[in-house]
Amino acid sequence: MGRTWKIHDIAQRLNKGDNWMRKDILNNSRYLDDLRRMEEETVWKPHGASPWMFKATTFAQWLEEHLTAFPMNGTEVSNRKDGEIPMYLTDKQVIAIKRKRGELNLSVVALGRKLNVSRWTLDNIFKRNHRKVTPATYKKLSDWLIDEYATQDLKDSTAVATQDK
Repeated sequence: MGRTWKIHDIAQRLNKGDNWMRKDILNNSRYLDDLRRMEEETVWKPHGASPWMFKATTFAQWLEEHLTAFPMNGTEVSNRKDGEIPMYLTDKQVIAIKRKRGELNLSVVALGRKLNVSRWTLDNIFKRNHRKVTPATYKKLSDWLIDEYATQDLKDSTAVATQDK
């Protein structure tokens, strides 16, 4: 039989919770036919108190093939533009974003509203070390940092110029 996974194992690999796995994959009508076809050799449904079980190698391949179609963060990943290449934030960029957010005393929710970026995306960047983001998120974060530092630089320059008078 080989290595098997339970719901929790798969949820961890997708960086999601067990309930998300049940709701958005196992009970999603989009995947029911696939799951039925995989029964007996790859997917074993629970009977009574038995947990779901998945043959790891085969189910990992299925996950890989369907990953872009899974609903993530309330939207479908497949809504991304074709050919859109993910961007990666550097640790220095994340530190600068955190520092500026702190200086401005902005909560994650407030920053998300200001930038039109999901608070969950920001939370993943700040707390879970996620560095891979969409180009749109990368641009919003970079533009905000540049604007904030440019604004601060202008204020500092103005303050120095008025002191000299």
